[in-house]
Formats: sequence, structure tokens, C-alpha cells
Amino acid sequence: MIKVRPIIIFPLLIVSAFGIGALTGCSGSGSGSVADVPTLASLPTLADTHTPTTTATPSATPNVSATPTSSPTASATATRTATRTVTRTATATATPTRRVPTATNTLTRTATASNTPPATVTSTPTITPLPPQILAFSASANTAAGGTAITLFWQTQADVVFIQRLNAQLVVEETTSVTPSGQLPVTVPNISGQVIYRLVAQRGTASVTRDVPIQVTQTCTTPWFFGSQFVPPGAGCPQGPAVTATGAYQPFERGLMILVNITTPGRVYGFNVNDGRYMVYTNTWDGATVYPCPCGTAPAGRFDAQGVFNWAYVNTNGTAGTWYGATGIGWATTGPDTANQHTIQYEANGVNFFIRIPGYGVIRVVPIDGATGNWFLVPGA
Repeated sequence: MIKVRPIIIFPLLIVSAFGIGALTGCSGSGSGSVADVPTLASLPTLADTHTPTTTATPSATPNVSATPTSSPTASATATRTATRTVTRTATATATPTRRVPTATNTLTRTATASNTPPATVTSTPTITPLPPQILAFSASANTAAGGTAITLFWQTQADVVFIQRLNAQLVVEETTSVTPSGQLPVTVPNISGQVIYRLVAQRGTASVTRDVPIQVTQTCTTPWFFGSQFVPPGAGCPQGPAVTATGAYQPFERGLMILVNITTPGRVYGFNVNDGRYMVYTNTWDGATVYPCPCGTAPAGRFDAQGVFNWAYVNTNGTAGTWYGATGIGWATTGPDTANQHTIQYEANGVNFFIRIPGYGVIRVVPIDGATGNWFLVPGA
């Protein structure tokens, strides 16, 4: 076991102190007064300056006066106390540091909210574009023969412009995109009737239109027997020349009946003005029988249906029930014309046809099926 030999210095210091005091007390004046002795407090603190030395040489004889010393223990205790003090100081200092950002964040949020501008300050005004305008729209001719060319002229203030061609029923048949201002040559369709050219000008969601009607006279290799100027729109040119057929005719209060002998046997047509429809039946009358009508006999000034028309009037259905009665064609207004000659001409489709009935006019017949269809009186023909 290695032992530390203590260095004994206290007795020497005491002797030295007393030695100094004795020498000082002996003065040359011989007064016998005792001089002041310096205090021990002026000596340096042994605990702060003394550093124990460790030696490997064993100690043979322990010294009793030097054994009880507390300086190393006191120094160790002082060192531990200082370390604990430093740790507590650092921990206490960190507490206010955490509070500073909290106060700063509160002030920042308040300033941001108070500086937010109202929504109306940053609003952007909406600019409404000028509406489109049509300054001029015309044609080089307002009448033309079918299949010939005319020129359209226009001037607009718009972003999108186009020209449409419409038929007499205002159905768009052709559309052409054009510049805001300019001219366009067009070929009118080969029809008889009216063609409408419409100018459309657009800007944004707004649009304006203007129409120019063109009256067209159809040009056909074979002419219509009643005049091309009276041909209704969409009829086109005839399939061939007109033919004449024998027959008969009797007018009624709200329509008429005809017999057409273009085929054998002939066919009986009943035309109802009430609904613009007709019914047609193959003639099966025996040429002699008279059929009594459930409606009775005609009043004064009116006539019963006669001959083949008596057979059809009583034995066939009309377009809306019976031929007589409120929905039928009523009483006859004259007797029948049994020597009537009908002129017939078919359209290009071979189905629709025009027929002239002397004493009544020209009728356009548009079949739906073999028994019924629509009919129209051609004005002016």
C-alpha cells in the first residue's frame, strides 16, 4: 500500500512568526513597548495553493501531529459545490429565452391582420366589349334564275362572321365563314320560290343578323304545265311532261272528291280541307247502285254525293271518321262534273304530283302511304 507523507510546515511558520516579533520588539529606544504582531490572516490560503504530491516510496514512520488534516477533503467539497452552482445557473437562464419568441409571434400576427386591405381595393374592373354591328348587307340582284350566280356584299364590326343560306321554311341549308367585311359570289339553287341569305356577326356572346331574300325562278329542261313561277319550294323540276286523264269531280262544303282514270280501274280521292289530308280508294262501284246516307238527304241549297262519289261517301272512311258530319267534308255544293279532264305531272321523285282540277285549281299531292297523304292548293296556278 502506498502512503503519502505529509509535509509539516505549520510549526515552522509559527516559529518564524514569533521570531520576527521578538526581533521587532527590541528597539534602540529602550522604552519597553511591544510592537504589533502581524495577523495570521495575511498568510495565503493553503487549500487553494497546495497540490498534494503522490510518491511511490513507502513511509516507515507516521507522524501523529500531521495525521488529522482536512485540507484535501475541504478542497474536494468546494469543487463539487462550484460545479452544481454552474449547472443551476445555466438552467435558470434558459427559461426567459423560451418566452421571448412567444411574445414576438403575438405581435406579428396582430400587425398582419391590421394591415390586410379590403377586397374592394384589389378588385379589377370588367371591360365589356363593344357589341357587333352590321353596317351593310346586300346582293347584286334580288331575283335570279335557278342555277345562276349572284354576289353578296357586306360590312361589319365583329370578330366572327358567316353567311347562311335558308330555304323558304327558314331551314339552314348551307353555312360559309367569311371575313368581317367583303364580298362572296354564290350560285342560287335551281328551285322555284324564295332563297334567303343571312349574315351573322358575332363578338363574344353577342350576335346580330340581317337577311337578304332572293326570288328564284327555276330553270328546267321540261317546264311545269302551270308555270315555273308558281312551283312551291322544294318541288324541283318535273320527272317528265304532263299527261291528261279523264275523270270526274264534285266539290263539297269542306273539300272535294275526284275520280282519276289514269289507271284501270280508276281511283277516287277525297280531299278534306279541315286537316289538309286526303284518302284514296280504288274504284269498285258497280256503276248503278245508289247508297242511302245515314246522314239523310241534303238540305236546300246543298246536294247529295252522286255516282261514284255516293259509293265512296257512304262506304269508305274519311280522313277523320266519316266523310259526312262535322269532321267530314259536309254536303256537296254542286252536282258532279262527269266529263272532267285532269292534267297530271309528277315531280322528279316520281311520287309527288301536281293535278289541275277544272273549276277548282292546281293541287300538289304528297303521299304518305298508298291510302293517305297531304295535299296543298297551289296559289295563283
